[in-house]
Amino acid sequence: MERFGSFVGGTFRDEGRPLAVRSPFDGAEVGQVTLADAPTTLAALTNSSFDPRHVVYFPADLEPRIRTRNPVRAQISVRHSRGERLELLVSTPGPTILVIAQAYYPSWQARIDGRPEPVLRANHAFQAVEVPAGIHNVVLHYEDQAFRCGMVVSILAMVFCSTAWLRPGNFNREPNRSTGEKRAPTHP
Repeated sequence: MERFGSFVGGTFRDEGRPLAVRSPFDGAEVGQVTLADAPTTLAALTNSSFDPRHVVYFPADLEPRIRTRNPVRAQISVRHSRGERLELLVSTPGPTILVIAQAYYPSWQARIDGRPEPVLRANHAFQAVEVPAGIHNVVLHYEDQAFRCGMVVSILAMVFCSTAWLRPGNFNREPNRSTGEKRAPTHP
């Protein structure tokens, strides 16, 4: 298995930037899933007794989407890490929740063994993915559809403008001697 960077105190260091990748329940046989509003979550996260290895906070409105209520310990190996892609090998005896200390943003997509899985907001600002029991390849990648759409529109606009500028007749124009503007040649 290919590894990039190294683990230091539970934090994976990749190209000089820390990236915590772990099951928050590492070291605990059973973890705790807590659903709360933003002020309650922030208060809990800033409390000195908060231990991210034993509890994970989700927004209350995610309750119907969260299937794992008693996550278990998992072993995690980082197979590949780049700015827009993270590949992990996760081994867990039961369903668990993988929390990634990376800013949550809707353009992040997750796949477990090739199947799409939702990326959830956890601990107010981080990413989380539910992982079923067993050994699984987990891939998180950034795919911004709005950026791709904007890129296509920009390329089409550039092609249109280039075509309009290069169309026949543009190079046969004579300069206007008083203003320097080009004008179409006059034919008697």
